[in-house]
Amino acid sequence: MAGETYRKSFAVLKEGGSIVSMLERPNTELMAQFGVTALFQGTQVTSARLDAVSDLIRRQIIKVHVDRVFPVDQVKEAFQARESGNVRGKIVLSFT
Repeated sequence: MAGETYRKSFAVLKEGGSIVSMLERPNTELMAQFGVTALFQGTQVTSARLDAVSDLIRRQIIKVHVDRVFPVDQVKEAFQARESGNVRGKIVLSFT
């Protein structure tokens, strides 16, 4: 699934845009075809790094598209929605 999503992502970027993946190495052919930059990001997750990302989102420097929010007791439905292929953005589980 990740490889397919990665390849499809090139077509929706504006020319000059960037795609960052933690799963796929940059595809130079797609970069040239669509006039975009692709980067690979591998990182260790730490509380400090998650706090830094949260701050970027809070300041709207990074924008996250959330498709749907499910209460945690509907985790099965959340996975079914993801597997349906009709999700545009992230699925969030709410613990509140």
